Order: sequence, then C-alpha cells, then structure tokens
Amino acid sequence: MGMTKIAAIVPCYNRREKTLRFLQRIRQQTHAGLDIILVDASSTDDTKQAIAAKFPHVTVLTVNSDCYWTAATNAGVRHALDSGYDYILTINDDCSVEPSYVETLLDIAQRYDLRILGSRIDYLPQPGLIWALGTAVIWGTRLLKLNTHDVLDTQLGEEFRSRDVIYVQAMPGNGVLIHRSVFEEIGLYNEKMLPHYHGDSEFIMRAVSRGIESAVTQRAIVYDDSPLPQQQRQEKNNRPKQFWVQDFFYTFFHRRSGWFLLPRAYLILMYCPWPLKFQTLLQGTLGVMLGWLGQRAVRAVSR
Repeated sequence: MGMTKIAAIVPCYNRREKTLRFLQRIRQQTHAGLDIILVDASSTDDTKQAIAAKFPHVTVLTVNSDCYWTAATNAGVRHALDSGYDYILTINDDCSVEPSYVETLLDIAQRYDLRILGSRIDYLPQPGLIWALGTAVIWGTRLLKLNTHDVLDTQLGEEFRSRDVIYVQAMPGNGVLIHRSVFEEIGLYNEKMLPHYHGDSEFIMRAVSRGIESAVTQRAIVYDDSPLPQQQRQEKNNRPKQFWVQDFFYTFFHRRSGWFLLPRAYLILMYCPWPLKFQTLLQGTLGVMLGWLGQRAVRAVSR
C-alpha cells in the first residue's frame, strides 16, 4: 500500500508574512505524502513572488479577488481531485501547527473510519484557550454556535477530555481532513449561496444529512492567529465609527460578512426541521437585524 496523498488547500489574500509563516510550519510535517496547494485571490502584496522564491515546491493557483473562501477553496479542491489526491485538508494561512499534526489527524481518521475529521482550534497567542471544537447547530433561538468557545482546555469536561473523537453536525473549515470520496458523493462547497462564511458548515451539514459521519478531535490542534477575546472587545470599542446605514448594509448584505443574510436564510431553509423553520428564519433574519439596530441605538444614547 502506497503513501496516502494529502493536498492541503490554503486560500490566501494580501497577508504575505502570515502566509510565509504558515508555509514554514506546514513544510515540517512528518507525513511525507503532504503537498500544498495555495489559492491566491490575486494578491497585490507580492505574495506569489515571495512564495516562488522561498517555497518553489508549493503549487500556487490564482483566482479573482472577488473569490472569497468558498470559491477559492473549490478551485484548490478541483485541482487536488484532478491530481489524484486521497484526502483534502482545508486549512487557513494565518495559523500554525505542530510537525506531527497531519500525521495525527490522518491516523485518527483512519482508526475511526472517518471520512471527515476536523481539528481543535486554539488561539495562537494563548495555546490551551480553545476557539472551537466543532460547531453545534441550534434551531429556533439561533443558528450555529462554536463548541467550547473561549474555554481553557483544563476546564473541559470528562466527556471531551477522554474521547479521541467528538461527533458534530458542523465545524469551521480551518483544519478539516476530508476523504476525496466525500466530494465525489456530495459535490463541492456551495460558492453561489455561501460565498465566504458558513460555506464550511453547510458542507458538513450536507454530508451529515447524507449519512456521512463527521467528527472533530482534540488530539490534533490548529493554532489560529485570531486576537484574544479581550483584545477583540477592545478593538470593537476602538473601531472607527461608520455611518450606521453603511455599517448596516455591510453587516447584512455584503458577501464577505459573517452576518450576510443569504447564507443564513439558505441554511435555515435547507436544513432546519419544518416545525422550527419559520421561527428560526424570523429570528435569524429580521430578529438579528432588529437586535443590531437596538445595540446601535443603545451605544448612541450612552455616548
């Protein structure tokens, strides 16, 4: 039996130094069958030139700058499937991993016969503080909720600490190992309806709805370079004030926004059980917009 071939699909855009840092770490993996396919959304900061000079073994694909996470990832997946890779690893370029990361992820996936296995995601500035361990789908009151978000690993309950794998309904796309047969069975990520946020979750929800088990493991960790919670709150308070109409339309109608209404409505219409569909649709669209307006009003009055 030959070496298992894995293609890491890495979208990038205009963060050259973080991309180079990621490539330096991922090249140290102990699994010899790993190749990198970097999908560059027409960066203007000489990302491609720097990669060609320092990491000539990396395959670089170029897509348009309006290709966000989903379309860029799809471009890499198509290339990997056409090239005969056994597994696809979706991973972001602003993270770091240990040298045994891919080998551990593959070993657990094969040991538990899982075609989809995601990683635990920690904050890079504070390893041990968990950003996510998969995602829960909550109909009625909300939509998606990160498991163990902002929880220290020492505070995890026994139901998490003692298990190699935790079965989930959805997960972030940063550090997910997927067997090629999953794409062949259910298709690629839905770039039309979910161009940036939630395309990763929808893919897992679609797979689960087709009877494909999906799980995450805390034995393989991705260290994500996101600001720590307290820094995020400070940055939010210090953010330059935008005209509220401009901010409102970006929040709910821009394809790159995490609150873009189209993906939210699509997930609800496609996957929410019928008894809760109307309630969730109302809460997930009109409800969140009214909540946003209310928060802005409170902040305006308190200034």
